[in-house]
Amino acid sequence: MIVVACKPGCGECCGVIPFEKELYDIAVEEGLLQVKPAKVTECRMSDKDPTIFVFAETEDYHCPFLIRQTKLCSIYSRRPRICRIYGEVTLVLCPYFDTSGRARSESEVRRVKRVVDKQMDGRYKDVCRRMNIDVRTP
Repeated sequence: MIVVACKPGCGECCGVIPFEKELYDIAVEEGLLQVKPAKVTECRMSDKDPTIFVFAETEDYHCPFLIRQTKLCSIYSRRPRICRIYGEVTLVLCPYFDTSGRARSESEVRRVKRVVDKQMDGRYKDVCRRMNIDVRTP
């Protein structure tokens, strides 16, 4: 298993992501929401999967659980699956640090961002497009 050594206080990858509804509701109930979302949309990724997801869009396109002052995650120990695999697969490579924690050069950052964009899961983009969810990065 590859472990990405994220730089504390980076927060660059913390954008609009699909949260499992159960996790989202518990975290909100516990007061861990850092910014009230401008729009919250519930959906299923497919008809075959009963899991309900929540897209919580904030005005700054960052995660609503990102602590803005420190760029740390208020739900880190219970973060969603997509956050846990960030940096482990091409679709969610960290553009700023490699898997050993080494900072990438500016040209490497641009290259990785292009690769990730090309590899972006079409189903995710299609779901977002159908639901009128903006998938811009922060």
